[in-house]
Amino acid sequence: MLNQFVDEAPTFGKQVVQRILDMPKNNRAMVYKFLTLEQLADVGQNLLPELKDYYETFQDMTGYREKQIYYAQKIAERLAKLKNKSPEMVERLADVCNDATLLGFDPDPAKKAVGTSLPIMKLKGDWNKLNQEAKDLYVEMRNFYENRFNAYQAMLQDRIDKSVTDPASRQAIMEKFRKMFESARNKGPYFPLSRFGQYWVSFEQGGIKNFRMFETLADSQRFQKELDSQGVPHNQGVRGDTMIPDGIPASQIQEIIGLVDTAGNPGELKQQIWNTYISMLPEVSMRKHFLPRKGTPGYSNDILRSFSENTFHGAYALARLKYAPDFDAAIAAMKKREKDLSGEQDSEKRSELLREVESRQQYIDNPTDTNFFTNMAGTIGFTWFLTAPASAITNLAQNVTVAFPILSAKFGTNSAMREMSTAYKQFMASAKRGEESVFDIQRTLQQLYNETKSAKYKREMDAINALMDNGTLSRTQTMDLAQLSDKPSMVGTRFHSTMKYVGMLFHGAEVMNRTTTALSAFRLSYEKHKSLGEAEAYQRALKDAREITRKAHFDYSASNKPPIMQGKTARVIFMFKQYGQHMAYMLLRETQLYGKYLIDKYRGTPMQKEAEIRAKEARDTVIGILCTTGMFSGVFGLPYPLYVLTITIANALFGDDEDEEFDAETRFKLWLTDTLGAGPADIIAKGPLSYLTGADISDRISSNGLIFRDTGRLGPRQAKDEDQVAATQQFLVEMAGPMGGLAMNIGQGIESFKNGQVYRGIEKMVPAPLRDAMETYRYNTEGVLTMKGDPILDEVSSMQSFINLIGFSPVELARQYEENAAIKAVESKANMERKRILNKFALATNNHDFDALEDVEAAIERYNERFPSYEITGKTLAKSLKSREAASAENEHGVRVTKKLAGIAERAGQLTGTE
Repeated sequence: MLNQFVDEAPTFGKQVVQRILDMPKNNRAMVYKFLTLEQLADVGQNLLPELKDYYETFQDMTGYREKQIYYAQKIAERLAKLKNKSPEMVERLADVCNDATLLGFDPDPAKKAVGTSLPIMKLKGDWNKLNQEAKDLYVEMRNFYENRFNAYQAMLQDRIDKSVTDPASRQAIMEKFRKMFESARNKGPYFPLSRFGQYWVSFEQGGIKNFRMFETLADSQRFQKELDSQGVPHNQGVRGDTMIPDGIPASQIQEIIGLVDTAGNPGELKQQIWNTYISMLPEVSMRKHFLPRKGTPGYSNDILRSFSENTFHGAYALARLKYAPDFDAAIAAMKKREKDLSGEQDSEKRSELLREVESRQQYIDNPTDTNFFTNMAGTIGFTWFLTAPASAITNLAQNVTVAFPILSAKFGTNSAMREMSTAYKQFMASAKRGEESVFDIQRTLQQLYNETKSAKYKREMDAINALMDNGTLSRTQTMDLAQLSDKPSMVGTRFHSTMKYVGMLFHGAEVMNRTTTALSAFRLSYEKHKSLGEAEAYQRALKDAREITRKAHFDYSASNKPPIMQGKTARVIFMFKQYGQHMAYMLLRETQLYGKYLIDKYRGTPMQKEAEIRAKEARDTVIGILCTTGMFSGVFGLPYPLYVLTITIANALFGDDEDEEFDAETRFKLWLTDTLGAGPADIIAKGPLSYLTGADISDRISSNGLIFRDTGRLGPRQAKDEDQVAATQQFLVEMAGPMGGLAMNIGQGIESFKNGQVYRGIEKMVPAPLRDAMETYRYNTEGVLTMKGDPILDEVSSMQSFINLIGFSPVELARQYEENAAIKAVESKANMERKRILNKFALATNNHDFDALEDVEAAIERYNERFPSYEITGKTLAKSLKSREAASAENEHGVRVTKKLAGIAERAGQLTGTE
């Protein structure tokens, strides 16, 4: 049997290796779940070329949606300002909007509507009581809703025109639609009579139908009890399809759907018509059931929340409706290719990829909604960990470490440096206090145009506007991390204002990054393509600016996220992992593209000129990123494989055997220090910027540990731990995302409270800016001390205090923490190994296992060679056995209790009747 195993071992090993190599192929569908939609299109366009068009449609859809939301939010923010300044005026404006909707009468004199009834005369009087700002907002909101109404009509009619092939059926459906829209339009202005919540109650009282929504079940049940006490019959339920028939008579839309059925068209068109109707016309259809609002419960008078939520969700619905035909066409083309190439090479890959695309489309059509926990967890995580000035400064570095190498690879280093420097200067020159946006590069470009009348600046202003409209510049990671982008109900609230203020630095840094990158890319690309003519050069430059900005600063929209990051819980867990995922993919993808080019070149495989240029760009991009990252964070900040390779080779060639008890990183740093001195060693290990500024920038900008930080490198304030239980616990905290880190901080704070260190306990539990401020104050008043009060640094300079205050660790302090951590790591390692040996010795002795005793003897020899000053001797072994015997004698039912507390043990024993 043993001989057979030996003979088959090589074959078995090959099988194991082959299975490992086959894992990506066998689990390709699972691998796709770790890719963003953009990345999926990137890796899959060779199998399904139509996937590129599909992703472009997705980008156009999100850009159109963000444009709608962006301009609606501008109105909402003005409405919020008026509410903060004059709540009574906003309440009066809400009355005018609601009454205008219910009465079907527009009080704006510009509309020249005629009406003399008492309710209309009252409405005219209320209009006259509005100030000019409120009247302007009324007009803007009315026009916004009217424009969206017209867009719905045009898109639906276009959809029907393309989907219904029979001319007679198409004409009949169009006529019905025209009448339905005209009927709604003729009823006057439309402002949503919104009802907030998911629990509904419908009832009829005094011949008037009422429909109430509640945000909590308890509120709904209390209202139902009131109705029961009055003997009013009612229906109730949860928001969903069951509420539609009771509240919305849909005879017109059902007749249209019947005609679509008769025309023999697919169910997706019917569903789209129905969904659009529901999202577009709920109040237009329902308003006849809600007669004079005074004293009649039904809708909310919170016009700010109503406008924010309606325009937000309406933008999603309108964008899906507008681009649904393009999505359908792209997926149909992919399905056709899959069918035509069935049975040929890579057919399985093609089918798996198509299934994944269909899954992504389902999410785009029906995205996972967030809940209170998701929103609050995201907001708390952002507030606690990313609001220090150091986070914003770190964010600014992305232009240098990522955007600049990408621009350099595509357009040349000198040109990229020139244009980025110019863009930075112009962005900073746009600063103006008192404006809605302190920095707005459009101000600088407008001023330059006014001074020079150059078409160049007019063209660049148009480009910035276009990039704002398509979402390239309007949505940032800040909004996603703070959960502001998916919470329309928060617009204008104190919470929203607070979060905008808290995230101001981080958001401002990202706006600066995206704007300067986009403008630089546009200018460089336009210069490159201007020989093609102004119009063509503009379009190509705009396309390059969009792609390069997206590549350098990533797309953080929810629909683009990898599926594993899209769920409610996943959004919290992976909240801070999005950047790492994007960055890791880009480095791997660029490396893979250049590697494939080298292999094809070696094999003599013919390649297109465009592919060769792209491969060389990939090479230069990776080299540029590694060089700029090295400038900020040195060898320790390189991507993990390069980091490991570098220090492993260095230690193997130059490492001192006397340092083998230290971890690989410490050994590398010791060799550098012995060879070059402390200063040069710091420059190589952590980059020149940390050395020159005195701030430990390296750990924040490091590309080492993009997804999960090495538990052996927890930063300057935590020691490395050889205890695998502790390491596992740290990994689980890391897996739990920001809320796991916050829970750990709270736990540490409570422990400090128990030890009587209230100040340090509070310090651990507060958000990052407050923690840094409290820590800096403590450093200046008592020095840098351990939890036991022992000094780490006796004095802290003014510059070191400032560095710590903005969120970085002073280099001197970081170096001392690293030294302490290295010492404790060796001590921990020696103690753990010593404990294991003594345990094995005791077990072997008790079991009279002489073979095991020989193994223990060999282990003791190895241990003593490694730790000669901390030897295990015969006296050590005897003392260990004696201590174990004494401890065993004090053991009762698996618990060791000191004799001084024997009474407590006897009392507790009564729980089981053992005493």
